[in-house]
Amino acid sequence: MTIEATGPRCGCGRLGCLEAFASGTGIRAEALRRMPGRPESALHRFGQPTSAQIEEEAERGDPLALELMTQAGRWAGIGIANLVHIFDPDVVVLGGGVSRSGQHWWDAVRASAREQVLVAYRETLRIVPAELGDDVGIFGSAAAMLDPAAAGA
Repeated sequence: MTIEATGPRCGCGRLGCLEAFASGTGIRAEALRRMPGRPESALHRFGQPTSAQIEEEAERGDPLALELMTQAGRWAGIGIANLVHIFDPDVVVLGGGVSRSGQHWWDAVRASAREQVLVAYRETLRIVPAELGDDVGIFGSAAAMLDPAAAGA
């Protein structure tokens, strides 16, 4: 999903995809772009930090890491708002690596999504982490095979 037409190049080759802004890969790429101008950041001790290391430093209060995680959360919230307007879900469930981020990421996601959605969604919009963790896709696929009608097939 393109969310900023002139944004950074995504792994798929297009510009400005949500993935380029809000994924672990996107967070890491943005860190590498911004670290040279932020020599005080603890992220330099990693050389080329992973998104998990960026999250760890955000939890410790590193200003650059906090900015990166908050920015990624804002972009994720924008993407979620777009999907809410299309699909009108009761709840948005997020899984994957970045969904294991800390509270400031989750706060930014929820605040951004609420800011971006139509007023009718603001009070009822629920955004929660996947309870099944990274295995959610496997469980969903198995459920669809066992009961295709329940899965909407």
